[in-house]
Amino acid sequence: MWMNAAEKNEFQRRQQRQAEQYRRAGMSREQIRAMAEYDRAEFLSERRYRSHTQPLSPSGEAEADRALMLAYPAALTVTLEEQTALGWTEELGEELAAKVRALTPGQRELIGQLIYEGWTQEAVARMRGVDRRSVGRMWRRAVERLR
Repeated sequence: MWMNAAEKNEFQRRQQRQAEQYRRAGMSREQIRAMAEYDRAEFLSERRYRSHTQPLSPSGEAEADRALMLAYPAALTVTLEEQTALGWTEELGEELAAKVRALTPGQRELIGQLIYEGWTQEAVARMRGVDRRSVGRMWRRAVERLR
């Protein structure tokens, strides 16, 4: 999710300049696309970190005394597994993100693999040790729950 058009435009201008440099260096379109996807994920990750991090007080105040820590201790505690598995949902609108969070962990993982990581149903089936048709059924059930 972009905070404003200026932020998005600046990021896209940087990406275009980098893509041109990569083309001149002899990189293929696929390599350039992969670099752009990595850069976008890294940018959004850094942005999430900045927007969700509360600075320490200059007075040396203990973290447990911070207002947000007192008000929302459970909401501010996220495991690395949860952060990686659900980080992509921050790019969605609130309504859709809430629906995605309501899916089963397996359905969320499947959507992340197929949409955000670009896996094929065949690749997911091999990784999970199931038939491709099973992955297709899981996908349809997940999409039905999102409607």
